[in-house]
Amino acid sequence: MPEVVTLGESMAVLSPNRPGRLRNSQLLTLGVGGAETNVAVSLARLGVPSGWFSALGNDELGDYVLSTIRGQGVDCSRVLRSDAPTGLYLRDTLAGGTVRAFYYRAGSAASRLGAGDFDDSYLDGSKVLHVTGITLALSDSCRSLVHEAVAAARKRGVLVSLDVNLRLKLWGAEEARAAIEELLPQVDLVFVGDDEAQALWHASDPTLLDRLARFGPSEVVMKRGAAGAQALHDGTFVESTGFRVPVVDTVGAGDAFAAGYLAARIWGLGIDERLRYGNAMGAYCVSSTGDFENAPSITELKALLGERQDIGR
Repeated sequence: MPEVVTLGESMAVLSPNRPGRLRNSQLLTLGVGGAETNVAVSLARLGVPSGWFSALGNDELGDYVLSTIRGQGVDCSRVLRSDAPTGLYLRDTLAGGTVRAFYYRAGSAASRLGAGDFDDSYLDGSKVLHVTGITLALSDSCRSLVHEAVAAARKRGVLVSLDVNLRLKLWGAEEARAAIEELLPQVDLVFVGDDEAQALWHASDPTLLDRLARFGPSEVVMKRGAAGAQALHDGTFVESTGFRVPVVDTVGAGDAFAAGYLAARIWGLGIDERLRYGNAMGAYCVSSTGDFENAPSITELKALLGERQDIGR
């Protein structure tokens, strides 16, 4: 059984084989993208058993997404299939590294999920349920599904982890803030990027951590990219510096951070080490293209952390 269960949509991704606008690209690369599966794959690479719940269409893209995620060592035994299409998104990269996303997910199989679709027994023996604000934004039925799954996790004593993962192409800031704040009292651990914090709460300093903690979470973590991360843990403020690495693609970095933090938490490491592992995972992610393709093994991660030597040849 997985120690961490993630819940949310993963889509097929089409992207140019080199930086530039989609309109000028003749060759596109097919991949898989989804915040929740980014976390699940990164955890599996670190040796933490992970599972993913979602729905995919009975189509070629659904088969591709499922085989890809399953091939990364993630348990997909509870993924549902339906006649609705698998979600698709396209992205390109402009000057300065700006990534643009174009979603085709309205009416997708995952967006039609709702209350009653999640089998609570999947949480038996698990330690963490990880959800994101993206699923809350997909549809009203998906929002009900998240609340139902979170309630089931709390009933079983499973830690509930929430990544804000703001997607303003799916909903407005006011609606997003209200939905996040509605769920926060049922959450144990919340991740938020400094840019997301600014967009939703107009603040990205340590006072926001306390503000969010007042809703209920005992751990509030702010991801700050290359600047590192900050956290409020049981009322204590902690800060950790980031790792300076050449940045190729920032997509998936926040998910990699969450995976590193959750893995360290499961291993019983303290808050300082959790932040350090999260920062290192994020650094590994941005050094290559793709959502999860550059997620490190535990050996590679410890080498970056200076905890062991990895000759590499």
